[in-house]
Amino acid sequence: MNARKSNIELLRILCMALIVLNHYISRGGIVESYTVFNFNNNIAHLFRSTGYPALVAFVLISGYFMAGSGRFRTKRIVSLLVQVVAFTLICLVTGVFLLNIKVDSGMIVRSIFPYLYGYDAYWFVGPYLVMCLLAPFMDILMEKFNPGQHKLFLLLSIIIVFIIPTNKNFTMTTERNGIMTFLVIYAIAGYIKKYQLEKTMGSKKLFLIMTGTMALSYLTYPAGHFSGVELYNLTVLDMNNTFALVIGVSFFMLFLKIQVNTNRFINYIAGTTFGIYLFHDNFLLRDWIWGYYVNRQAYYDSNLFLAHCFAVVSALFILGIIFDIITGYLLKPILNSSKIDRACTEIDGKVNRSFTL
Repeated sequence: MNARKSNIELLRILCMALIVLNHYISRGGIVESYTVFNFNNNIAHLFRSTGYPALVAFVLISGYFMAGSGRFRTKRIVSLLVQVVAFTLICLVTGVFLLNIKVDSGMIVRSIFPYLYGYDAYWFVGPYLVMCLLAPFMDILMEKFNPGQHKLFLLLSIIIVFIIPTNKNFTMTTERNGIMTFLVIYAIAGYIKKYQLEKTMGSKKLFLIMTGTMALSYLTYPAGHFSGVELYNLTVLDMNNTFALVIGVSFFMLFLKIQVNTNRFINYIAGTTFGIYLFHDNFLLRDWIWGYYVNRQAYYDSNLFLAHCFAVVSALFILGIIFDIITGYLLKPILNSSKIDRACTEIDGKVNRSFTL
């Protein structure tokens, strides 16, 4: 088996760090409660705008490695479902016995079936699960495309899913970080992989596209402030906008071009990033984290704002890694079970035979 490329694994870590940083700013409406136009406020809006391109790049990574196989992998689905449920149950126990969080029957049900509840549990898991389920069908579709058809498919999809929703006044589509978004990103990843798109552009050009678009994204905040128009909230927030797509794709392609020797430490930490997400954005813990544990209000107008921000992100990263290690240890006997492997292999055989008929 080929070692995982550490350039992409490093990108995975950076993406999750930016996502946690985004949540530091956005969770609990902290940034909306401060209307003073000062340095900290501008930095907060800059940080917040980086989280959505990071989401695009994070999904691109998964799509890139999955695309083109044309094979259904039951073990991937089982591992995802088991990991998510295990995390929610561990967080439930932690919340009840260590943090004295009061739970009701609805919270228990959401902890057992978190992938069915969207924003009321983990919004990311549902679309990601569907992308994994539909990946082989997307591969068949993309394999039949010639380059022109693939480009046209992407163009129309991007217009519908990213360009039109950039202006939130346009309600033609209500797509918001949903299944269609993930499938379009998968198709983009498949196109990049199939035609090695990163080789057609230089690193300098990709860097300029990424930083230039990022600057434009951020500038919507001061421009909106001085013009009296909510440009930032209207065009930047959420994953479904042109800024997030362009920055995320160029960010991803730039790291495809970076040469990083295989590094076990980077690869190991990258393997915990999904666990970091499941820990810090758990529906039971996030209100406690952002509303009680992380006292952001005390630092928002302080010279220590940046230090506090990075300290909190680092602490949540470390705690997420610890939770992931514990969960992985507990799940190892289940996921490495020969019975599970045989059942998954049998299902794979039956499903994949239908693709060759």
